[in-house]
Amino acid sequence: MQLDRTGILLVDQNDGTIKYKIAKVVGFNENNGISLVQDNFLTRYLEKTQKPLVRDELQIIAKDLSNAHERQNFFQLSENMKRIEASLCLPMVISSKLIGIIVLGSKMSGDAYTNEDLTLLNTLSKQAAIAVDNARLYKEVQDFSQTLQDKVDEQTKEIRGQKEKIEKAYAIEKHAHEELKQLDEAKTQFMLVTQHHLRTPLSVNMGFLDLLLKNHYGKLSAKIKRIVLRLSDSTLKEIKVVNELLDVSSYQLGKEIMHLEPEVDIEALLEETLKDLRVEAEKKGIYLKFENQGSVPNISADKTRLKLALTNIIDNCVKYTKAGGVTVTLKTEDDKLLILVKDTGIGISKELISSLFNKTFRRGEQAQKMFAVGKGVGLFLSGKIIESHRGRIWAESAGEDKGSAFYIELPVRAQSQY
Repeated sequence: MQLDRTGILLVDQNDGTIKYKIAKVVGFNENNGISLVQDNFLTRYLEKTQKPLVRDELQIIAKDLSNAHERQNFFQLSENMKRIEASLCLPMVISSKLIGIIVLGSKMSGDAYTNEDLTLLNTLSKQAAIAVDNARLYKEVQDFSQTLQDKVDEQTKEIRGQKEKIEKAYAIEKHAHEELKQLDEAKTQFMLVTQHHLRTPLSVNMGFLDLLLKNHYGKLSAKIKRIVLRLSDSTLKEIKVVNELLDVSSYQLGKEIMHLEPEVDIEALLEETLKDLRVEAEKKGIYLKFENQGSVPNISADKTRLKLALTNIIDNCVKYTKAGGVTVTLKTEDDKLLILVKDTGIGISKELISSLFNKTFRRGEQAQKMFAVGKGVGLFLSGKIIESHRGRIWAESAGEDKGSAFYIELPVRAQSQY
């Protein structure tokens, strides 16, 4: 943007109190940087609004305020920004908490900041906040790892120097093992937190697309609106992918993600699932039928995740069926619910069917030919969800191009195994 100066202030909480330190300045007088946050008015305002603050707008805001003290705060902030030649302050926010401020000077051209500039800079500040937060978390894990390694080295040295004291050596080794286990847990948590941050940029994009569709930046032409709608649909699909990957990670790490409801109407849940998928089946010219063979009781289940498992399996059948269709059957058998999803699709090879629900990112050759961009995690995730309900899932097929049948068996009173 050809700016004359810029700087970054970051929160420093090493001693338990909130202070700001200068992380980087270009063009500004470094001695003046902290003066903006000395009275906490700017930081409170940015944490509350979470929006860019333009100096030229401060006096306009102040004139509309009835509270004399608050009005004086805005005038004083305007003077402080003018004194250090700051034109714009951008908040860096994580989980509604201000972790830093990006301070910008004026454009060398003398032009004012445009709405497009502010939109871009607002996105930049959000991404910068994520980067800084991830870096801090990574450093904490590194520091913890080094501290633990130092302790392990120290204890190992003591063990070697006191070989005759076998019992004491055993106790120290056990203690060291527990600390190493804690380090492994810290690293696991770091990986999960990092993956969660995948959601943030997608959510930011979704927010801007929503503002565009609501004509927040002006009315869109029909052509542009169609493009924005396609972008919105694509972003929603990506968010779904990220959520699935996070669920896969959670199951692989043994984390409890089940939220059971005592009475779930499985028949209604299946009808709701089929309603969502029927449009796709109709587009392909295949049938999608539901057969309920007698009354079935309600079950204890995590409704959201059970629907996800059913959706993955039925959608999988619809996706890989070229002609004919898919039939979903629900019945009670030996005090258990049995859901059968049968298709007339491409079938499953004997080599693949044994590992269908216990391996991720693996797909058959026929499936790859039909849909090259499949993720290979849907059936794995569905299998883990069914297992978490103390149920059983398996598939049968006479071979490729001979259709498939997926069986889901659920106890009438399912309980999470985690």
